[in-house]
Amino acid sequence: MKPSLSAFRRAAGFTLIELLIVMVLMGVLMAIGLPNLFNYIQHQKILGITQQTAMVLRLARLESIKTANNAVVKLDTAAATVTGYMDLNQNLTQDAAEPALWRLDLPKGITGSVTGFTTPPTPGVAVFRSNGSVGVPGGFRFLNSKGDQLEARVVSLNSGRVQILKLQGSTWKLQGEGGQSWTWQ
Repeated sequence: MKPSLSAFRRAAGFTLIELLIVMVLMGVLMAIGLPNLFNYIQHQKILGITQQTAMVLRLARLESIKTANNAVVKLDTAAATVTGYMDLNQNLTQDAAEPALWRLDLPKGITGSVTGFTTPPTPGVAVFRSNGSVGVPGGFRFLNSKGDQLEARVVSLNSGRVQILKLQGSTWKLQGEGGQSWTWQ
């Protein structure tokens, strides 16, 4: 027996109403989920550049100990970059013979500033000495479009220890400090 035409049509696929219902449901889910996704991306951008900057600071310290030369980390706000280089002639500027060891580009929507690091004649740079110490404490602060602020900070003059802190209200806190996680804007 040959199947009828109407039975064939019913088994062929979805109806227009079924497709429209699925599309409406997908639209509702996207409307709910997209803002959260965009917030997550903003948080990851600022966290990523801060973690990378902290790593560059730690690597500069290790490189200065290994080579017995000064290592410099600098945030260039105009170029939106973080660079690290060996300062072989100790003039606190990157000369042609001193190529960049690390370079990070700030992600779109992230701005940076320098706190501390007031070493003359070039303030705003972290200078690690051959013993791993830093002359003046300071940090590199990052801000996203949501108002979140994170900082990769050198907290110890002698050891050159680096921490990542987040501005929570009016105080800078470590992740998990006081048993609480960071909150995001």
